[in-house]
Amino acid sequence: MEELKTYDTVMIPLSDGQEQEFAIIDEFDYEEQHYIVVSRVLEDEIQDGLYLYRASETEEGLDISRIEDEEEFAQVSAFFESK
Repeated sequence: MEELKTYDTVMIPLSDGQEQEFAIIDEFDYEEQHYIVVSRVLEDEIQDGLYLYRASETEEGLDISRIEDEEEFAQVSAFFESK
C-alpha cells in the first residue's frame, strides 16, 4: 500500500449515490480531453485497483464523469498503459 499523504484526493459519487474518497494517481490529456486515474481510499490507505475517469476544471473544482463509451475507454486505457 502507498501512503495517502503523497496524493491529492477527490470525492466521486458511486452508482448507489454515496460518495467515496479516491486518491488521484495520475492525470493526463488524450485527444484534447483530460483524464484522471484514481484508486479508492479506505481508512487513510490507498487500495489496490485503478479507475479511469474523464475530468475537467470548473469554477467549483474538478468535474469528474464516467467514460460511458466503450471505444473511448479502450483507447484511453491503452494510451495510459503505454505511458
